[in-house]
Amino acid sequence: MKNIIRQLVEDKKLLRKTADKILALPKDDQTATLKFLTDFGLNINYAREFLGYVFDVAKRDVLTVSQVLQHHLISYLQKKTKLPPARQKDLLREILRELRYPYSYGAAKSKEKSKLLLSATDTPKTQTTAGFEKIYVEKSVKKELITQNVLKHYKDLPLEYIDAAHQLIKAHYSIGRGKRTLVLAEQKGEWLDRCPGTRKHICCNYLVINNIVNCPYDCTYCYLQTYINNNILTVYANAADILDALDDFFKLHHGEHYRVGTGEFSDSLALDKVLGFSQPLIGFFAQQKDHLLELKTKSAEVEHLLDLKHNGQTVFAWSVNPEKLIEREEFGAVSLAKRLQAAKKCVAAGYPVAFHFDPIIHYAGWEKDYQQVVKKIFAAIPADKIAWISLGALRYQPELKDIIEERHPQSKITLGELDVAEDGKLRYFKPVRLDIFQKMHGFIRARSGDVYVYLCMESSDIWAKAGIKNKTKNPYAKYFRFFCK
Repeated sequence: MKNIIRQLVEDKKLLRKTADKILALPKDDQTATLKFLTDFGLNINYAREFLGYVFDVAKRDVLTVSQVLQHHLISYLQKKTKLPPARQKDLLREILRELRYPYSYGAAKSKEKSKLLLSATDTPKTQTTAGFEKIYVEKSVKKELITQNVLKHYKDLPLEYIDAAHQLIKAHYSIGRGKRTLVLAEQKGEWLDRCPGTRKHICCNYLVINNIVNCPYDCTYCYLQTYINNNILTVYANAADILDALDDFFKLHHGEHYRVGTGEFSDSLALDKVLGFSQPLIGFFAQQKDHLLELKTKSAEVEHLLDLKHNGQTVFAWSVNPEKLIEREEFGAVSLAKRLQAAKKCVAAGYPVAFHFDPIIHYAGWEKDYQQVVKKIFAAIPADKIAWISLGALRYQPELKDIIEERHPQSKITLGELDVAEDGKLRYFKPVRLDIFQKMHGFIRARSGDVYVYLCMESSDIWAKAGIKNKTKNPYAKYFRFFCK
């Protein structure tokens, strides 16, 4: 069997990645899969697509591949040998997509619920972040304050001085190993960038500070796993230059209003107690009248920043999800309860706070779980202290699916109703996203009619149909300038 499958790869009738998945199956499933490929005459591309559906259905519904391939409609179609091959493949695609996407394909005919189950009885995989194993320091930042802070805190770790951080990229660090390696480097590029956004979707004009790349947490869905070409956690230690870059930018854009954040390419606060980025930034933004700093996190590391003078110009923000998803998908991050406790401390210190429901995961019973998160937020934080709440549904580049399934085989998030959208990313079908956003907006508005709500990286038609509305006199509205990228 192994030789037959390998020969199909050699003959370019099967992708090596697809072949590896077949070879990982029990022998009965391997036999059934080969018969399926032969009976329907599937070439390399059809095999990749159609077996992708089959493998997902088997994992989601806890079936063997043989059981999926024995579905009565597939068996019936296999017997229709007189059908034109192209027509047979079109019908097979429809059958497999209806099996793979029962909620979206059945939405027009019934009120069928999502088949993706994340029940409370499931046992999440125990996983924590391992911590750093080695530190590399570019010689040019040896004397920087951040470098001294790090070396003092991690004094027992192996240390190596290097000429340039880019030489480590060639070592091809895995994602996991990269998270256990800390590099202190000199930022020679731009400190400030626009949020990358996504083509043909609405952007909010967010400004990103490029001070850290990669994150010590290990969320299954993290887009950084495919977005950047360097898996090593890199900190740019020449931090004094950030304030100069901000000052120059704000002078150039006098009269405009910006939200500026450090949490786009890493977690703003996970390492901040050691690094010390946020303290000078909070002091700088305390002197700004037209701009806000946002510190976005999944941590509870706020104590070292509570006593600073901030004048309400820094917003502490938390990414939030139901506790069961935090346990299963956000490894290393603190619980929802600890995030809300930290938010309460920030409010008590006079800071405004914000919350990001992003990514929202769609599964059977998601509504109840997310409604409870909304309830907990407003029970902990007065509505007038919440600057904004964002909503964003799960989305990712297609290549991330294999990475998630390889690195986090216990995760089920790739088995949701996701398909390639107009921006090339895997997204939930539009009816699913509309259902998510309309219900989430309703949950929030039931608690507050004033808090600012917006969608993150969504299409203009979803915006138009989701019914997201804010009061024109909202004090934070001026910091959002939406445009289609």
